Amino acid sequence: MPDEWQADLLRSNADRVLMLCSRQAGKTTTAAFMALYTAIYRRPGGLVIIVSPSQRQSGEIFRTVMAYHSNLKDVPELKAASALRAEMANGSRILALPGSETTVRGYSAADLIVIDEAARVEDSLLQAVRPMLATSQGRLVALTTPAGKRGWFYEAWIGDSPWHHVKVPASMCPRISQEFLDEELRELGASRFSEEYQLEFIDPDTAAFPTDIISRCFTTELVIDETGVGRAVGDIFNEAGLKPIKVTITAGNEEAQNGFARFTVPKQILVSTLDAMMHTGELRIAKELRETPALETELKDFRRHVSEAGRYSFQARIGAHDDLVLAVAIPLWRAVRRKKTFNRPSTPPRVRLGYASAKRRQ
Repeated sequence: MPDEWQADLLRSNADRVLMLCSRQAGKTTTAAFMALYTAIYRRPGGLVIIVSPSQRQSGEIFRTVMAYHSNLKDVPELKAASALRAEMANGSRILALPGSETTVRGYSAADLIVIDEAARVEDSLLQAVRPMLATSQGRLVALTTPAGKRGWFYEAWIGDSPWHHVKVPASMCPRISQEFLDEELRELGASRFSEEYQLEFIDPDTAAFPTDIISRCFTTELVIDETGVGRAVGDIFNEAGLKPIKVTITAGNEEAQNGFARFTVPKQILVSTLDAMMHTGELRIAKELRETPALETELKDFRRHVSEAGRYSFQARIGAHDDLVLAVAIPLWRAVRRKKTFNRPSTPPRVRLGYASAKRRQ
């Protein structure tokens, strides 16, 4: 009898599947039955391709497929078969290939592609196999144990793309005893054990820089002004999958966070951040930028007002604009806030300027 997770996956119609499974959890068996089901029932006359980091590994999963086929009754017979290729009487083909870009190119209209040890194949392999599914509406199934915080499988697993995730640590497998796991923990050590059996993505011991630190250095965060008509702009970015940080400019002197990516920030704080960066010399604006002349004019036209109660307010002089001023101030505020959050060294933040405003002059 299959495990519950195996039965659920075999019933699933998901076209893109990531299987993150412990050693000996049954992922190869599951993939073998998915291959047979596709070739016999789901897509008779179809093409199933199995790839892995080496020819030997591809051959192992192929032999598993053939072993299960030999035990099935009333299924199409093998018309031709070799160590790495089988053709059934219904026209279906199952091929086992080494996981390199050069070996998989040339095939098309695949109905199922199985990538074994997916965390250990090169990123270029995924780029080579995905076009094979373009006209067939075929399935892509990737199975693996973790192999560090790198590579396309890791990025797909932690990302937001519409993959169907299946995670099976050793604790979910009834065939693996606690005594065996205790022994493996003693032999492998906590780090290797957590990767092989608890499915933790960890940095290798030889890594000079932790992945988390590297990721923070290469952020491409998008920050937008959601004040007024800016909310509609935010919706457009969301629909495009960009997920920006949204800032609504308010009065007062207290900023607040509303959910994961939405902030209300007083204009006074934004302007103070910009002012501080300009005075310390941390803000540098290239004169060659197309918007530099307009930004310089807006900065000169930006005014500070003090009410009778001693409260400050900021705005462009009558007849002028402040869109670019705020387009600079908002991402600067976010950059400074991130630096404080992650306790980074005091280095100048890098900001790419952009703006969208309904009131901007034509």
